[in-house]
Amino acid sequence: MSHDAKAPTTSPPVKGDGWRSKTLAELMAEQGVNGPQDPDSLSGDGADYWADDAEFEQFLAWLRESRREGR
Repeated sequence: MSHDAKAPTTSPPVKGDGWRSKTLAELMAEQGVNGPQDPDSLSGDGADYWADDAEFEQFLAWLRESRREGR
């Protein structure tokens, strides 16, 4: 009884076989994604969303609880 299944034409990359992980910049270029040119420009984003640290902590508590409940 013969099987007509074709073998894969390529094998998955194996470390030590010349394969390496792509850098973030390579992945972004490959996918056409434009990220921030200055990562420092992201610091402070959202700082004005909450009135104070206590309100932010309440939000985090709510978020954790909702994730536990599967919402």
